[in-house]
Order: sequence, then structure tokens, then C-alpha cells
Amino acid sequence: MKLTLFFLLMLALIQYNCFAQKREQEKIDSLLFLLKNYKWACQDTCLGDSNKINILNSLVRKLSLRKTDTALVLGNEALRLSEKINWQIGLGHSFENIGWVHFKKSDYAPALQFYSKALDIWNHLLTHSITKELPTSIILRK
Repeated sequence: MKLTLFFLLMLALIQYNCFAQKREQEKIDSLLFLLKNYKWACQDTCLGDSNKINILNSLVRKLSLRKTDTALVLGNEALRLSEKINWQIGLGHSFENIGWVHFKKSDYAPALQFYSKALDIWNHLLTHSITKELPTSIILRK
């Protein structure tokens, strides 16, 4: 009885794991389809291209555990496009994701460098956003 129950439990866990892997692969396939068929009127030159950067960064996260080399290539492409259109949020996510991939590869020195760059960008954006949105009277008050 205990052996049968154990066997059924193990079978259920295996099926759940297979289902989860299948769903994850479906997400990756969907992102790859979006990337392959991505078109924008001002390709690689405008903030509208932030959609492509978001797709690339999502793929980097999804592939970071199984295909680290592919994830790094895609992460560097997201970084290049973010720099090209000067999109700071895209840069922050790209640096963070590339750092994550290096961390997963146990390349801790480059991971730390990329995380540090991401942190600098997030701090800059936070500071800039706060001072931009607050009324001048509050900023000047000490």
C-alpha cells in the first residue's frame, strides 16, 4: 500500500514537472516567434524599439538556466539596442540580466561588474525621477 502510494506520488510529480517544462518551452517559443517577426517603422532608431529590447531581455531570463551562451548573445543585443536609442530602463535591465547569466555560469567577477552598472543606472533613474516629479518648492526646501 505504501509503495503504491509512493509510486503514484512520484508519477504525479514527474507529470507536473514535464508540464511545467512544456509551458516554459512554449513561452520561449512565443518570445522567439515575436523576435523573429518583429517589425517597427523606425527599426533600431527610436524608442518604439524598446519593445524589441523587452523581448530580448525576457528571452535572456528564460534561457539563462539552460542556454547561457545564447542568453549572453541576446543580452548583449538588448544592451546594444538600448545604448543605440539611449533608453536607460533597457540598459538597466540588460546589465542586470547579463549579470544574472554570468552569475548562473559561476563567472562572479563579470556578474558583479554588470550588476554594479545596473545599480548605477537604477540609482540615477530613481534620483532623476524623484527630482523631476517633485514641485520645485519641495526640492529647494531644506
